[in-house]
Amino acid sequence: MTNAIFDRSHALTIASQNGIRLGVMWLASFGCTMYAMDVPFLGTLGNFLGLFSILMGSRMIRAYRTEIYNLSWLQSFWFALTCFLNAALITTLGQYIYFAFLDKGHFLNTISTLFQNPLYAETMKQNFPEISMDTMLETLAAMNTRAIIVQLLFMNVMATGICALLSSLFGGFGKTNSQPEVKS
Repeated sequence: MTNAIFDRSHALTIASQNGIRLGVMWLASFGCTMYAMDVPFLGTLGNFLGLFSILMGSRMIRAYRTEIYNLSWLQSFWFALTCFLNAALITTLGQYIYFAFLDKGHFLNTISTLFQNPLYAETMKQNFPEISMDTMLETLAAMNTRAIIVQLLFMNVMATGICALLSSLFGGFGKTNSQPEVKS
């Protein structure tokens, strides 16, 4: 069932297809997070989807290792990195569409509401004593869509590395069906 030779272009195709699935999962997580202040359950669901994507990534690696080719750990990491990079690009595209066309001030209103919470305001004052809440809100209000998207892209790429490492650790090790059993 497994091929003897690693076909990089075929692996890239499969990783890209898996990246689309992970990107949709990340977009759903982003959407849930954006409306978590309105419906608290959505925050929990968004966190669950984000963490579940790591398990899905490891499952995709394990399936590729079992069904197509028995990847080494480094190949598993490359496969996971490709999957999650595609997911990051798809997520960033969805985030751009949201902030450019759909947001209509919801994000800034949510942040303003959060800053009015006394506990959150106190935490922010402790972490950033030299910056006032009004200055933070003015800075956020002055940011354009491009600045927000660049920051989100950077964050998505950083998350890609972490998720790829964890997924390849969970899915890249261990015996697959194609490996002979060692008898003692």
